[in-house]
Amino acid sequence: MSYAPPNHKWPPDDWPDFLEVLRTRPGMYTGARSARVLNAFVGGIFIAEHLYEVPEEKRLAGFDFAAFEEWVARTIDDRTWGSFQKAEAHAGSEEAGFDLWYNWYDEFRAATSTAQSHRST
Repeated sequence: MSYAPPNHKWPPDDWPDFLEVLRTRPGMYTGARSARVLNAFVGGIFIAEHLYEVPEEKRLAGFDFAAFEEWVARTIDDRTWGSFQKAEAHAGSEEAGFDLWYNWYDEFRAATSTAQSHRST
């Protein structure tokens, strides 16, 4: 039985796949469409991987969270908090913050994939 939405692999192989599953069905995995809850869920995965000493090659990868945090800070000219908290504060609610965080995520992915394709040509 697959727990992923249509067109999503379960279990996901990397962060981009996992974040898409969470975006599509946040209530199923986190209980709410919330930037704050998404932050806790993502942070919990990082903690569990470290706490249970998951080998690096078996950890979720494929997304540079540090580069994303820096990009968000530069893009909205705000060096306080992390991206999840910024999204909630700028959007005015947890649910709107969830949507704003994913908007930033999409913009960052588009910008970095365009930059990478320019470097390889």
